Amino acid sequence: MNSTHITKKIFIAIIFIGLCTGAGWAAEDLFLADCWGGSTDIYRVDLDSVSGHGDLTLIRNVPVTESYALACTPDGERCYAIGKWSGEFGYLDLGDNGWYTLPNIVDSEGYIVQEIVLAAFNPYGALYVASQGNETIYFIDTETGVATEVGQVEEDLTRGTIVDIGGADMAFKADGQLCLWTNSTQTMYSLQLPVTYPGVVIATEEFVNSGTFVTGLAIRANGYGGPVGSQRDPASEFIVTDGAPFQMYLNGQPFTHGWGDMANGLMPPDVCTFTIGYYKNHSWDEATVDICGVTVDEGMGKAVLKKARGNNFSMLFAQLIAAKLNVGYGGSISEIDDAEAWLCQQENAFDGVELFWHADFYDKAQKAEANSFMVPLDDFNNSNHCDD
Repeated sequence: MNSTHITKKIFIAIIFIGLCTGAGWAAEDLFLADCWGGSTDIYRVDLDSVSGHGDLTLIRNVPVTESYALACTPDGERCYAIGKWSGEFGYLDLGDNGWYTLPNIVDSEGYIVQEIVLAAFNPYGALYVASQGNETIYFIDTETGVATEVGQVEEDLTRGTIVDIGGADMAFKADGQLCLWTNSTQTMYSLQLPVTYPGVVIATEEFVNSGTFVTGLAIRANGYGGPVGSQRDPASEFIVTDGAPFQMYLNGQPFTHGWGDMANGLMPPDVCTFTIGYYKNHSWDEATVDICGVTVDEGMGKAVLKKARGNNFSMLFAQLIAAKLNVGYGGSISEIDDAEAWLCQQENAFDGVELFWHADFYDKAQKAEANSFMVPLDDFNNSNHCDD
């Protein structure tokens, strides 16, 4: 797996500096949405450095009206799309090419959250979106569509000054850093999300470049590389950090992009690691793990892995299951014991007899503490490479 290398690179006439830069990539999951004319087409993107083309492969048209927000799960298996005005919500399964409609995006009072034009999944499978109508970032429950307000975006150096996030996109790097590009001021920011919601999202300016407008932002090499933006005017092209732009092509012909968004996966597809995704889709060979004194077999374990979400205990359980299975492949870390000890003390996760892996957190503080255990477990699981 490539390590992140912070460097300076050119983004057309732009210099990307600081936390939102990177280098080195091979295979990658890149996607583009095009909602020219109403409904939304989703394409896979292949940036061919030999031809200089950004070759598009149409995956399918999805029934979402004016989707300016596209987000891909870290494993690259699903692309979620959101309607700008309607709150329409659903995902494209890249395995079976099926479209699955989900409940509309609504706030805590049941009102449609409009003008969502930025969206991205973090490395732990949590979906965040932003509305340019109120400059606010939300956490989205991907099962219910309910949006939890994370906070308005404020300038780091001039606290209280709200950032105009109109247009463009946001994207997570593989290390969890969230980057946001706004067309309103042609500015790239790195964002710091609050520990408790709602709070203040702190935006640190990385650079300004007047005259650059893109419809979407993604991070190359599945979060380990540099930024790429989709431009429609004056030309339909992909602006990248490593040289000249890639002209958009479809079926061997120049392609005219309308409006839409970009997204990227966060796990290099050419690297096999013993992660949640691996154990979800492969046999455990009759192995079991013990959590809080309860034996978890493959049947129960895969139920946890397939339902793992960042908004309840399931993701921590899933990371712990994968880590314990990985111990059998020759590795161990003290963080496994630390995570399990904390987990077993949480009454809403374990009552002394039963594991409540799908239980919600009591509050944001408990969620933040759970996240602190997920990070080293995820790092450990990603460090265990498959033999084949």
